[in-house]
Amino acid sequence: VVVSTRVVLGLGLAGFGVRIFGMDPTWRRGTSIDGSPTTLVDTFLRWDADLFAKVGKVGYAASDRDATSFFPVYPQLCHALASLTPLTYEQAALIVSWTGFFFATWALVALVRTLWPERDGARAAVLLAWWPGSVFLLGGYSEATFLAIAGWFCVALVRGRLLPAALLAAAASGTRPEGVLLGAVLVGWLLWERRGIVRTVVLGAVSAVGLAAFSAFC
Repeated sequence: VVVSTRVVLGLGLAGFGVRIFGMDPTWRRGTSIDGSPTTLVDTFLRWDADLFAKVGKVGYAASDRDATSFFPVYPQLCHALASLTPLTYEQAALIVSWTGFFFATWALVALVRTLWPERDGARAAVLLAWWPGSVFLLGGYSEATFLAIAGWFCVALVRGRLLPAALLAAAASGTRPEGVLLGAVLVGWLLWERRGIVRTVVLGAVSAVGLAAFSAFC
């Protein structure tokens, strides 16, 4: 409910802006001569979203080294959804972000209930959905996907599910550069809990697979 309300309000405000500024209130993507958005979808796909879209559509060109700053998990999810459905890439990008937003909120609620069983996590969910930066969870950026992965990593870790935590850390390390820090958290936790050097090394290596694979590709 919290996420759907936030998305609907975001769409409503974007539609209001489209009409106020005389843009085409459809789901057909386009830009005006000066680069301003001309459609409802385009209002959610500005700045770095264009670069993620470029990666999702054409991949990483050897001549475009700046593109390697945008890690592949999010744009590839968008590409896969667009390939398997009638959606355009731009529409798929929003669906992936909104789905990530939902799972990120669910993870936060699950984390609160795990750490503080007497609480239901509703307040945390509302704060996540309505903090000012949540606008980036609605657009074509990797933040929502990364937050969902990181959230469920935290849930898995505090519940003692070490292999799922390592796999989620691996996915995070292929989603955003800072995702590799989840692996560092996992290794630190394993050392603190004295879970064994071999297990620590193996799970630490698993947690960095995403970054290692992308680095090898580059």
